[in-house]
Amino acid sequence: MSKLYLALLLLFFVFSTERLLAQHNSQFYFFSVKDIQTIKLTAKSNWGKLIVKGLRDKIKECESSGMDVPNTGGSYIHNYFCPVHNIQFTFSWNSPLSHYCEVCKKSWTGEKKYDDAWIAIAHGKNLEYLVANMYLYLITDSSGYALNIKNMLLKYSMAYPLYAEHNRDGIATDHYSGKLYSQSLDDAVWAIDAARAYDVARPVMTEKEKSAIETGYLSKCAQMLMRKRVEGNWQAWHNGAIAALGVALKNDSILNVAVNEPGYGYLSLLEKNVYADGWWKEGSVVYHFYPLRALVLTAEAARCRGINLYGGKLLKMFVAPVQMMYPDLTFPSQNDGWYGTSLVSQAGLYELASLRYKDPVLTNVLSLCYMKHDRSAPEALLNGELLNRKPSPVNLKSIIFNDLGVGILRNGHVTVVMKFGPDGGAHGHPDKLSISIHNGSREILPDFGTTAYGLPVNGQWYKNTFAHNTVTVDKHNQLKSTGRLMKFKSQKNGGAIEAIAGESYPGVIMKRKLELKGEQLTDHFQCQSDSVHIFDYMLMLPHPFDTGTGRDTTLIEYQSINSLKYMTTDQPLVISANGLKLVIEIAGVKDYKVFNGVAPGIPSLKSEEVGQHCYPLIIRTKGSKLDIKATWKFDNN
Repeated sequence: MSKLYLALLLLFFVFSTERLLAQHNSQFYFFSVKDIQTIKLTAKSNWGKLIVKGLRDKIKECESSGMDVPNTGGSYIHNYFCPVHNIQFTFSWNSPLSHYCEVCKKSWTGEKKYDDAWIAIAHGKNLEYLVANMYLYLITDSSGYALNIKNMLLKYSMAYPLYAEHNRDGIATDHYSGKLYSQSLDDAVWAIDAARAYDVARPVMTEKEKSAIETGYLSKCAQMLMRKRVEGNWQAWHNGAIAALGVALKNDSILNVAVNEPGYGYLSLLEKNVYADGWWKEGSVVYHFYPLRALVLTAEAARCRGINLYGGKLLKMFVAPVQMMYPDLTFPSQNDGWYGTSLVSQAGLYELASLRYKDPVLTNVLSLCYMKHDRSAPEALLNGELLNRKPSPVNLKSIIFNDLGVGILRNGHVTVVMKFGPDGGAHGHPDKLSISIHNGSREILPDFGTTAYGLPVNGQWYKNTFAHNTVTVDKHNQLKSTGRLMKFKSQKNGGAIEAIAGESYPGVIMKRKLELKGEQLTDHFQCQSDSVHIFDYMLMLPHPFDTGTGRDTTLIEYQSINSLKYMTTDQPLVISANGLKLVIEIAGVKDYKVFNGVAPGIPSLKSEEVGQHCYPLIIRTKGSKLDIKATWKFDNN
């Protein structure tokens, strides 16, 4: 090794160390000296090189696309979807007024809501660019990446004061409106990583440039968010942004608001919104991980001030999903949220949790994730832990989450889930005592979650009782209510769960009992009332099935179910298909009606998934009670 090379290497490390020390002398930072050293080291690993390549590819893609800072704030991201095929439009920087659907093979024009949503997507693309440059500057010390951050944030510091505060209707409100977006929630999400990128790139900026970014964007955003008081996951993200902005502005008073404000700060939110069983109260896996990320980023921001927010309750929020997941690492799609959400998609969060908690369970879960997917989350560079290539399988058992109101029965590959708990607020679905079944590789009785909120089919179908595996009474949606657990028993080959819902329909008591024994599930659903009602027992089957001959009909109340046929019978109903046998028996009635049809199925996120259907089975009886027993026999292969 030449003396010149050694001298250059020494000079590089001296420069890097001086920059790191200068950045941390004030003790306001997002990445400690140790963090940055770990990032640099792990970036040289085989998997780290793939992450670096991905970051560089992201920057190249952004810079070659004609990216820029929009002149106005954007609107609702959930509006950027094709109204026919329900998939997101293909974004192009060159088409702010023309929005292409890959399935329609055409561009949609003349719709302001699509144009405004395009702006929101554009802001998100710019944030991706900032984050990629932030990590690459930490890895390489190449000032070009920091200059990219500086130049973009200077543009935003000039544009942001001119953005009008607005909500989805284009007007300002006290609690929910934003400036970059039509929701302060989305402004907060953007601000967290923008503040982190600014702090990392600060060493290449002049005092005048720093002042321009701080006064034009960072301070104004902090002031807007601090005057808003909201609930649930919105406030979690507000706090994350306020904490990040406080660190970037080197202002302990701002950080203190995020952590300690009574009723709204980080500590209060954990107390109000996280159940003792570790779940966020909105009752959805997606709306568990969503605020969890905000909470983690708040904890990351506070570390530089000697504040440790990585407590036991936050740890429970990481453990609970592991106890709920299916064997293929996906989750039930209860309430609002994207179907098929997987633990793999949350690997970046579990990288941070593994780093901060040093918990072997979380580290093992990471290893399981990377058996199915490359280790590609940038947070992995910060963690840097060597993972076991042959992780231990998770010992998934029958379990009850009594606070969340979800019970799970398991026997090997079969998982049965019942939902009976609180309604979940704005993101809840009216589906007390609904169930879903997973056979180890896929759901054979799914809960669909939701599609994009701006699409009509969301309100017409996915958010209704009749799109779930439960009972409707008089063809109406259930009322918001909370059920009650009556019995839970866990056994090696399954177990039993029984729950009751007495407030979903006035004057009707609903009770459901599930018993899983080996390859057989017994589902006993009973309803009792002093009045006569129409009871519809609903199953959303993922494949077509044959119930025999039937007559064409329509059900106006269930408008999304098409190609309906029905028959009347007094015999047990038997369905055999796709490795299972289902036998349904009705007690206490002379005969009953059987309906089957076609309805929207698993919401499509990609063009190749468009057109998926489900095949609703409806068992209808009329009287003062319902007594129905369904027996499922699974193929153990």
